[in-house]
Amino acid sequence: MKHRNLKIAGIPLLAAVIAVITGAAVLFSCKKSIAPSAAKNDMTAIEKLTGGHLLTGPVTVETGNEGLLLNVNNGATQILVLRTAGSAPAPLHNMAAAQVVVSAHGVAVKDLASNQVFFLTNNDGQSIANFSKAQSLIKTPAYNDRIIGTTVVQSKKS
Repeated sequence: MKHRNLKIAGIPLLAAVIAVITGAAVLFSCKKSIAPSAAKNDMTAIEKLTGGHLLTGPVTVETGNEGLLLNVNNGATQILVLRTAGSAPAPLHNMAAAQVVVSAHGVAVKDLASNQVFFLTNNDGQSIANFSKAQSLIKTPAYNDRIIGTTVVQSKKS
């Protein structure tokens, strides 16, 4: 009686499966590293230009008659923005993932899902000049609004 050795037939199949899995892993890992770094570069540049501080995380927005409240990172930071008299509320919306630059010249908010950027600029010459330069650093159109000022509250969670 003759016996066949099936181990030899399985080796090419096993090699093909390993090659496909390795190729897929390399392909998907490369795509993940490109997108976040490109998105972060423009906000990092805005942070340096304005002398501000970069925050990341989800953002919820509450609007009122005189301004709005940006709740960043589930309450870790709250930013109260006072609008100029008679101005319409900024069209900010809740964002699952955002980057926020807070500086003495105003606030820049980027929605990472849509790449939409909002500039809330203090209504003085130096702030307007700084945020005009900042706007030139981004690749997408941005929403601009003049504000009177901001108050930042850092929550200390235990």
